[in-house]
Amino acid sequence: MVRITEEQARAIKERHSPVLLKMRGVYGVGLQQDEAGNHKLVVMADATAERTKLPTEIEGLPVSLEETGPFKP
Repeated sequence: MVRITEEQARAIKERHSPVLLKMRGVYGVGLQQDEAGNHKLVVMADATAERTKLPTEIEGLPVSLEETGPFKP
């Protein structure tokens, strides 16, 4: 498994966020690191999100779903 750097992870997020944010029920896209320091893309979405259309990885970067609601200022 090739380790993705933070810079690479940010670039992947920037390239794919616009498409992900257009999906129904998706409110945000972020980056996180696991305990081993590996990066992952986190899609924040509510229960209406089409989970089957969300990828499990993008360009080698794992994608996880965090259930949430709309963000309020």
